[in-house]
Amino acid sequence: MIIGKICAKKGTVPPPQITFSYVGDQNANCSAQWTETLICQDCCSKIHTTINSTAVQDDGFNCCFQVSILIEEGFLCGANKIRIIDAANPSKQYFESGDNSLHVGLNTFVYCMRKEDITGSNLSIKIQIKDNSSNTICETNGVINACSQITTPCTPDYYTSPWMPSKIGYVTFTCPPPSSFPCYVSFTYTYRTVIVGGVVQYRDVQVLSYSYPLGCNCEDEKIKQMLEEMWKNPTLISAFKLSDETAWDPITGNLCFNNFRVITTDCWTTTDFSASGGPIIKTKCDKDTCCYAIYKVCYHKDENGTITYISNSYTQLNYDYVPVYCQTPCVSLNCHPWISGDGISGKSSFGTNELQNNESLCNVYIKTGRNPEDISVNLECEYQGKVTMQLIDLLGNVIQQRNIEKNSYHITIPLDMDLNSGMYFLRIIVDGNDLYYNKINVIK
Repeated sequence: MIIGKICAKKGTVPPPQITFSYVGDQNANCSAQWTETLICQDCCSKIHTTINSTAVQDDGFNCCFQVSILIEEGFLCGANKIRIIDAANPSKQYFESGDNSLHVGLNTFVYCMRKEDITGSNLSIKIQIKDNSSNTICETNGVINACSQITTPCTPDYYTSPWMPSKIGYVTFTCPPPSSFPCYVSFTYTYRTVIVGGVVQYRDVQVLSYSYPLGCNCEDEKIKQMLEEMWKNPTLISAFKLSDETAWDPITGNLCFNNFRVITTDCWTTTDFSASGGPIIKTKCDKDTCCYAIYKVCYHKDENGTITYISNSYTQLNYDYVPVYCQTPCVSLNCHPWISGDGISGKSSFGTNELQNNESLCNVYIKTGRNPEDISVNLECEYQGKVTMQLIDLLGNVIQQRNIEKNSYHITIPLDMDLNSGMYFLRIIVDGNDLYYNKINVIK
């Protein structure tokens, strides 16, 4: 028997065809000939590697990072483990997983390295996929930031409730048609529970950075997936003290909360490593003004007391819009990825009785001062003329009304300081046309 090996370049299109023939001796009638097509799987196009550039932990001595490997069905291709090395000095190894640590599906690893190994602001590394003989199957370039560059969360108010240590989230999904691109997003986030007088006022989450591959361009779907991944995390469910609530529906076991906030900023930096096979990374800029959206988010509590997030149950209630204070190299996003509705600025879309001139569309937002009693309605647009502000209680009674002649781009309408805490409807009318109608929650 003769055994040989034929090699073909990965991903060759069309696949090469090889003709085999066998000729017997003169007395044997066993000659044969046949053709085989050599199909060589391009494994690396089906093995997706993502590394989050921001450390998930900094203990003062070590920086810890997360790397995720997504292997599609049928393309394990002998992958056995991963190795992380220095891109400039390949002999310097930072991490190697154990044998047989890779499988089809999502594989997540957290590795730590000494802070002094990152001598500058960042470090270029290579993530290698190894077979059981330590041969490299695939290799991906990545960049990690020094721990000193961990993004700090912004705070949109004067509450002193602390932000928790950052966590890592990971989501896989398919972009909606017509793209239908398979996405895998790794992100760093933090959270906090704002408690005033023993009562939970807000349940806040904030994404600090996220990375995704070239082609994953469905930004709205990325945001949706990250939000739901955070809200369903058992650690957050516990920290948000949902189990302390007593108003769970006795039949369905469901309860919706109207005080979930998604905090973000106008400014993000974008670093693109896709040309070298790496991800696109977006990082929240430090020292930028906060903005946020308020959401209604629903959960289910079963007979054992276990609380789980109800998928697709959230609804945006309102948002706080702030001016742009971006510094180079930040790029203004006007907080729009975190705000549903029309327009890149995230300004509200109007109803059927809306103003027709786009230059007249106004931005409405609520602001509080350092004194919780100081609450004002703010209106920004080019329009000048008669403006009516009404505050309506849940019974439909108009409890406050202001009529103002607007002759500047921005006006501030103070609310009465003796206003009681609770839920109200805010209505803004411009020359008889409804401009804004939404719920507001007054907390004192």
